[in-house]
Amino acid sequence: MRRPNEKGHVEAMVGFARRNFLVPVPAADSWEALNAELVRRCTDDLVRQLRGKDRPKGELLAAERSSLRPLPGNRFESRRVGMADANSLSLVRFDGNDYSVPTAYAHHPITIVGGLDEARLVCRDHLVARPRRHWRGAPGSGGR
Repeated sequence: MRRPNEKGHVEAMVGFARRNFLVPVPAADSWEALNAELVRRCTDDLVRQLRGKDRPKGELLAAERSSLRPLPGNRFESRRVGMADANSLSLVRFDGNDYSVPTAYAHHPITIVGGLDEARLVCRDHLVARPRRHWRGAPGSGGR
């Protein structure tokens, strides 16, 4: 178990990863392509030897693997859930973007489940739309 005084070390590692893998912001056609590129960059970095260590990062990782816990069997769904009423134009606003629902659902409460690639729009346990997720208007996206 790590101690609180090691927080600076963790922050330094996060800073290294950001500077070396995410600056400049990598361009990719999909999340899968971006993840594949990040895996490649991280794998390439395993040959680097850290100051004060007697072996490259890859060898240190291999030695530590036996003490790592397995990942959970079920996949984690990255999502954010919100509620909004569909307006008279059958639009629902979520994360600064408008999504349309069938006109029969205008003026109805809609639950929005925003995943990475799509938004699921649900009204009273019925999936009414499944549009592609828009990020342009989302907070922190840098654009509108």
